[in-house]
Amino acid sequence: MLAHHAAGAGPRLVLVHGFTQTGAHWRAVADDLAADHEVVRVDAPGHGGSASLTADLVEGAHLLGATAGEATYVGYSMGGRLSLALALARPDLVTGLVLVGATAGIEDPNERAHRIAADEALARRLEDEGVDAFLAWWLAQPLFAGLDERAA
Repeated sequence: MLAHHAAGAGPRLVLVHGFTQTGAHWRAVADDLAADHEVVRVDAPGHGGSASLTADLVEGAHLLGATAGEATYVGYSMGGRLSLALALARPDLVTGLVLVGATAGIEDPNERAHRIAADEALARRLEDEGVDAFLAWWLAQPLFAGLDERAA
């Protein structure tokens, strides 16, 4: 089971965060949605309260489904990939799927090759610099400016 927090009552929504984040990053959205939904915020494998769990994409998807069950899944970035993998592996658990900053794949071969190269460069940077230095650099990107303050 993944670490998670649930609140509210009604149709279940599962919020799955992106790389380097935790379920806490969904707090403001979850609080609003909990007025008429059961909202489950999970910590993906290797993140937050699930930091000690390691899993590849398929294993992570199965952990996600085992934790949250039948629901509409809302996944941001890496969380979108996990949610999509769950939808493919266990369509009986996914009543709806919302992908934010995630796709089912890149069709154009040149764009796909560029994305693979960029992802491999990020992986090398993480391996070369270590987790702490990588996270400091990653979270300093303009996209994430002020994110920690809003999630707290």
